[in-house]
This record gives sequence, C-alpha cells and structure tokens, in this order.
Amino acid sequence: MELRDLLIKNVSKMFPVATFVLDFQNLVEGIKPGTSAAIIPVSPGTTIDNIVNVVVDRALLEGWIGAIVAQLPRNPATAAELDVILAQLRDQPRPTCADPFEEVLLEGTRPFANRVDLRMSLRALCETAGSPILLVTGEARSGKSFSFYLAQHIARQRAFITSQFDVGVLIDPATLATEVLRRFGVELIDDTTGLESDQRSGQALAAQVNKALQAQKQRRLLVFDGFPSPSDPPLPPETMSFIVRLARYADEELHPFLRILLIRFHEPLPDELDDVAERDEAQGFTDADMLSVLKQIANARGWNVSDQALLDEINQVSGKTLRERFQLMRKTIRRLSQMPAPAGAPQTPGGPL
Repeated sequence: MELRDLLIKNVSKMFPVATFVLDFQNLVEGIKPGTSAAIIPVSPGTTIDNIVNVVVDRALLEGWIGAIVAQLPRNPATAAELDVILAQLRDQPRPTCADPFEEVLLEGTRPFANRVDLRMSLRALCETAGSPILLVTGEARSGKSFSFYLAQHIARQRAFITSQFDVGVLIDPATLATEVLRRFGVELIDDTTGLESDQRSGQALAAQVNKALQAQKQRRLLVFDGFPSPSDPPLPPETMSFIVRLARYADEELHPFLRILLIRFHEPLPDELDDVAERDEAQGFTDADMLSVLKQIANARGWNVSDQALLDEINQVSGKTLRERFQLMRKTIRRLSQMPAPAGAPQTPGGPL
C-alpha cells in the first residue's frame, strides 16, 4: 500500500467518529496555527474520509505530515502500520542534485531514468502560464504509468497536489467524479434527471469539480490513467465528456489551479485543446541511462564505486524488460547504501560492489 493510502487509513482512526471533526481541527490548529479553517472542509455532507484526504495531501505537500503521525494514537490495531508509515517517512530519499527538476531518486526510493522530454513537459505544465494538459503515450511496457511518480515530484515543486485515477476501474462517470471530489473533501451532488445527453451529463459532473476548485483555490494536477486501448470497448461517453470538460476548465477559468495529465489516452481531443496540449512519448531507458542515474546517486551519497562496477551490474539486465532493469537499479542502490566504505575512506556508506 502506498504511503498516502496508509496515512489516510490510519489518520481516519485517530479519534472517535462522534468528535472527529472537532478533535482533528484542534490537532491541525496545534500543528499549523490559523490553517484549520482554510484546510478542513465543513460543508454539509462532508465525511471524515473527505477531511482526511484534504489534510493528508496538504501536509504531504507542505512537509508537516510527520507532526500528524507523531500524534497518532498507538494501539494493537494500528501499531504495526504506524511503524511502516514512520519507516517510510524516515526513509524518504535525500536529494541527489541541487535542481529538484533533475532528481533521479523519487518518493519511495524509486530511481527514475531518462525521460528528458517528459521532465521538460511537466516543468512547462506546472508553470504559471503552462499548458493545461499533457498526454503521455508509448509502446507497451515503456514506463507510461510510471510517469505519475515524476509528475508528482515535479508538480510538488510548484505547490500542486497530484492525484491519480484509474479510469479502467472508475469507469462509471459518477463513480469517477465522486472519487475526484473526495480528494477535494467534497461530496458529489446527484442532481441529474437521467434525461440529459451524454455530453451534458459529463459536463454537469465536471461543473461540480470546477465549483470546488474555485472555492478552495488549491493547485491540483489530476492524472487519469488506464484508458482502454483502441481495440477494447470504449469508456462511457459521459466519462469521456467529464474528462474533456475538466481539460477545458484547465485551459479556461481554472487555469491558475488545474492541470490534467492523460496517460494512454487514444481519443481525439477538441481542436482548441489539441492545439495547446503538451505531448510525450515514453521510451524505455538504455544502459547509458541506468549508468547516469546510478552515478548521480553514488556521487551525491559519496559512495566509492567505480563506473566499471556499475556497468558490471547493469550488464546483468542488458536487453531485458523494463521491469527487470528497474528492479536491478533498486537492488543496486539498496546494496550500495548498506555497504561500509573501504578502509581509510571517509565513513560514508557505500563501497565497491
């Protein structure tokens, strides 16, 4: 389970249901005075789940999630998962370069190789005057879905909260809209009659997202993945209408607050969106890309390891699948971080392999 999901699951158990909102407001106010009223939604119908989603996302973005975790009550039902959360927070990687946009070791100690064009597109996407939408395509097993982690990292540098949605699972338009709004701390209002056209139904759902963002004024990057391939049954027209309408909002009145990233999206866009969309085609990384990543990390950590030793590691998976190559990099980084430095060298972990 991802760190964010573990946090939400455990934070939701902090206080009794009857007093949760007030208790949680007091906790947030104690950590970040003056912010609870701005952060915690209190509209009718708001649930504990809505509240926790909003606060955890903001705390992760601004770096005060550790203070919340420190105040989570420990009991036999939560202790094990709290230990996992604390370990993940403690083990978040230190930067490997001065420019955060060139980072190669992402949250969860995920090494990220190559994708120079994607870095440039994401950086442009999150600029004040950036494009409202980015489409990531590519061959099978080229790392398209993995793009989310780089998007999350880069968006965070521009104070965007990143949320990911699998439209292959959240197929129904109301289900997808409910999940998007839940991340904003807002409940979906079902005011449809069932007689609307597909387009109008999707637009009505998107209008609720528009209203929520206009009220909160929090920067959001919404990532939609899991689109069907051209040979698979298409998504419901209302779902496509909902996503396209969000992209229109990102290009119009919501441009200061909203960006859209579509991964494996094969449908045509309206001309006005197609003209402003950024595009990236995912490419698998080469041996040279792997070496560059490992060297950047090794140099940043002060590990005494030769290029040849790293190349010997990389040669083990030369020509193999992207997954195998990615796993090799993680394994190599883990081993280097745990090995003692050679005798006489500065006592920084990491020695010859």
